[in-house]
Formats: sequence, structure tokens, C-alpha cells
Amino acid sequence: MEKNLCRPGFALPLLMALLFAAAPAHAQELGIETVPSQPRALQEFEVWYTAGGEIESIEMPCWGSLTLVRELGRTSGTQTSVRDGVMTRSETHAYRYLVRSAVGGELVIPGTTAVVGGQTCRCDGLRVKILPALVYTTRSSRGGWAGISCALRATAGPTAGCRCWP
Repeated sequence: MEKNLCRPGFALPLLMALLFAAAPAHAQELGIETVPSQPRALQEFEVWYTAGGEIESIEMPCWGSLTLVRELGRTSGTQTSVRDGVMTRSETHAYRYLVRSAVGGELVIPGTTAVVGGQTCRCDGLRVKILPALVYTTRSSRGGWAGISCALRATAGPTAGCRCWP
């Protein structure tokens, strides 16, 4: 008995299997952004862990020299663009934290691990420059000059820490 691979009942499942096997799996990536891109010391700024798919869960980063002010949670957005008559739509998902650095200089925003679209993703840290705190001076009631940092007021809010163990 001879098998006929061109039978209609056999060709469709075979074609579907070949298409799915040949199509590359869309690898999810996890990235890091800061808002603003160059934050100042003693002022709160946001850290966004971003992905092209929904962030199902995320491991709390070990903040090290940064102070975690609070978790801001999930956010998502879409962008639609038209170029040469072709409309493209992209989605961005993020998990946001509000943090603060006590000092200026270069530091590393910690990487983390997250589940994105059913895949476990890991991102490395992001090196950022923290600008010096803004300081202004005022005339004291006694006629001298007194240095006052307006950014110091930002440190008065409640904070939560993250402890890491090897």
C-alpha cells in the first residue's frame, strides 16, 4: 500500500506543523529606564522595568545605595504610527518604582527577573549618572547667608528598604 502525502486530509496538518516549527519564537526582553533620564540626588525619580509583553510578575530589585520610596505598579501604553502608508502598532508594558539617591555620581540601577508573556526574562543593571542636588541660599534674619537644600525636604517621606542575601 502506497501512502499519498498530497491527500487533502494530510496536507493541512503537515503544512500547519511546518509553519509553526519554522516560525521563530518571539523572544521577550526586559529593559530599564529612569524618568527623568538624569535624576538629581535627594530627589525622587522613577525606575521603569519595560517589556514588549505583559509583565506577569517581577522580582523585587535589590536597591543597594538607592532608597525605595514606594512601588508604583504596572502601566502599559500603545503607540500607533503610519509610515509610507503602513500603520504599525506597538505596545509597551512597564513596572514602576519610585526611588531616591542620597548622593550624586554614577551608580547602577539594579537588574531584576520578571515573567513576561510566559517567559522568564532577566535584565542587567543600568549605569546612570545622578546629578548633584539642587541647593539655593537665602538671607538669614541675622543678615548672614544660610545654605538650604530644597531637595532635603524630599527625604522626609516614608521609605521601605530591600535587604539582599547571597
